[in-house]
Amino acid sequence: FAVELPTGRIQIYYTDCNHVITDIWTGPGAYGGSGIAMIYSDDGGKTWIPGNQSHLHVIRQEIDYKSNYHLYTDQMPAVVVLNDGSRLAAAMESDAGIAKGRSDFHISFAYSETADSWGSDMDSGDAPADRSNMVFKGSAPFLVTFPSGETVLTYNSDCFFMRIGDENARNFGEEKLVFEADSESKGYW
Repeated sequence: FAVELPTGRIQIYYTDCNHVITDIWTGPGAYGGSGIAMIYSDDGGKTWIPGNQSHLHVIRQEIDYKSNYHLYTDQMPAVVVLNDGSRLAAAMESDAGIAKGRSDFHISFAYSETADSWGSDMDSGDAPADRSNMVFKGSAPFLVTFPSGETVLTYNSDCFFMRIGDENARNFGEEKLVFEADSESKGYW
């Protein structure tokens, strides 16, 4: 997911679930799962920071698994600059069933400290600290802001739904059906 900040900085967010890298989510006993990483460019995309196929881990949620092990979720990010330009809001899917070996997707939200910082580096637990976990059932979110101030969230949950939210992407109204699942193709978009 690509975002251009008011400063011109371009940020790219993506699901990071590389299990090959030792302790990808830091700390002893890191067991895996996923989280959201970011790279950014201050020169229109000519160069990216950090370089050398590295990235910044910025968003993740710790799931109870086993003692001495950390299992993480948060993936498929949609990130927007809020209308006041001072903060970012992210919507992502989080798998509440990952520790039980089954999928149980919910929509979670995270909020940055400033428009260009999610806070300090992660050690363990949820990051960033300002977040709302597993707010309602759904997956594959998409979040947008409108000049009038509202935020709109779309997501899948057996069908395709939307919710209208406030200017801070914190309070969302009732779920509205946008598209029903197609019984012939078994899909919805």
